[in-house]
Amino acid sequence: MIKTNLSGLLSLLRALLWIPESLRFRLIRTALFALSLATLSQMFGQPVITQQPQNQTNLAGTTATFSVAATGTEPLSYQWRSYIASGATFTNIPFATEATLVLTNVQYAARRFAVVVTDSGGLSATSSPLASITWLLAIASQPADQVADAGATAVFTVTAAGTPPFAYQWRFNEANLADKTNRTLVLAKATIRSW
Repeated sequence: MIKTNLSGLLSLLRALLWIPESLRFRLIRTALFALSLATLSQMFGQPVITQQPQNQTNLAGTTATFSVAATGTEPLSYQWRSYIASGATFTNIPFATEATLVLTNVQYAARRFAVVVTDSGGLSATSSPLASITWLLAIASQPADQVADAGATAVFTVTAAGTPPFAYQWRFNEANLADKTNRTLVLAKATIRSW
């Protein structure tokens, strides 16, 4: 079947050489658009990814699911990869060898994901661009209660989870505290009356 497709394509290309150039371009363009991804996959043997993995939006502790669809010479195999934020270095995810990647109890990390699809002949295609998780803003660690003597310093820290950068504003009795816009609140010389 592949030989037939290739020989037919070569015959068509030879015939096109005798057609005027302006008409030849339109015929070639139309013929190329008519080829389906499945036909290209059969002709050239390489798997073709027909549906790329999509970005996900999650809170920490929830489940993120990525899926891919591909055509090629069956059976197709899959290997999901995890990339660091820059996208240059990757690690194969152990046991992530299906068309769908399910990540449970996800925690904030600057990672991206891709999948390599390989056909029975060893030819492969990699999804692109890299899919990622956009993290919804949440408080990962609440400030802890402090016990301090009058006049001592009390320090409160909060940890945010989500997609940075974060902005902070500390509040007391429903009012913003002036110039308290860091993840750590330092109260020097704390008094019982003030806090």
